[in-house]
Amino acid sequence: MRLSLILKAPGEIVRKAILRQFTPVVDSRIMEEYFDVLNRPKFHFSKTEIEIFRHNLGMNAEVVSDCKTIKKPGLPEDDVMFLEVAVSSKSEYLVTGNIKHFTFSKFEACRIITPAEFIKVISQ
Repeated sequence: MRLSLILKAPGEIVRKAILRQFTPVVDSRIMEEYFDVLNRPKFHFSKTEIEIFRHNLGMNAEVVSDCKTIKKPGLPEDDVMFLEVAVSSKSEYLVTGNIKHFTFSKFEACRIITPAEFIKVISQ
């Protein structure tokens, strides 16, 4: 199972990725976004914790290098890249804590779901 994962997902999803219960899908834009977010002072991650996350993601993620360009009116620009990676990689799911930004529940074959919904899916 592949999915595009917006970083606001709970720690349980990250743990399940490390255990290889699914394959996160990223591209260079998403990796940059993840590390920008993790470095924000409000999250209080140490440099060591960020490097561990980077290492684990690098070991477990599928990196997409050629993404389909998607124009989706109303979808914030910083969310478009996640949809592009999900569609380009043929991910089954795009997991987002920003579900209100996605006024559609499916795009092509990719379902857009919340972290709680995804936890239910991978716990079955």
